[in-house]
Amino acid sequence: MAWSPLVELVTLDQAKERIKLSLDIDTEDEALAIQLLVSHEEVMDFVSQRVSDQTTWQSEVDAWDADTAPKRVIAAILEQFAFHYRFRGDDAEALRLSGDEVLCPTALRLLKRLRDPAVS
Repeated sequence: MAWSPLVELVTLDQAKERIKLSLDIDTEDEALAIQLLVSHEEVMDFVSQRVSDQTTWQSEVDAWDADTAPKRVIAAILEQFAFHYRFRGDDAEALRLSGDEVLCPTALRLLKRLRDPAVS
């Protein structure tokens, strides 16, 4: 069972607070909601890829909600969202990830140990 996008670990209001965008401004909400969904998917896909105890781990990940998810996962989603917001392609000097990297460096640093602590 894969992570369901119906499980909201981070709300749009939390994400807007992270990028210091007024909660009263809603002109960008549709685009921001898409960025937030993509950030959720990227983080959860990364965390779900675990070598040891895959079935048990996937069941645990699938059961997470906003209250039970590790705080580092919440923080990683917020960091990934802020990364997408900052580097959304409308600037000439946008930071590009190298190779197959999907997560920004900060999110990656937060999640490394959750992915597979048994493998270094």
